[in-house]
Amino acid sequence: MGIVCYLYDYVDVGMAIDNSTSSDGNASITTQAAAFLDHGWLLAAAVQFYSQCAVIGVGIIGTAANAVVLYALIVHNARETKQEI
Repeated sequence: MGIVCYLYDYVDVGMAIDNSTSSDGNASITTQAAAFLDHGWLLAAAVQFYSQCAVIGVGIIGTAANAVVLYALIVHNARETKQEI
């Protein structure tokens, strides 16, 4: 669903207007499909999407690592406090 949102951002609104001077009504649709399926454009959209997914993944992993370190510090502090008593 995320890639659909990014693809929609790049759609040219001017292409959505039907060209009434065209002799073939399907030419406008074909032009829209060709522009929408441009391989360079799809590659750029895919790279952007997967880059954002990678950033989110790194953030989640970093948060989990910080939680483990915090847990280890609390456990260590609890053991040190018990030994002093």
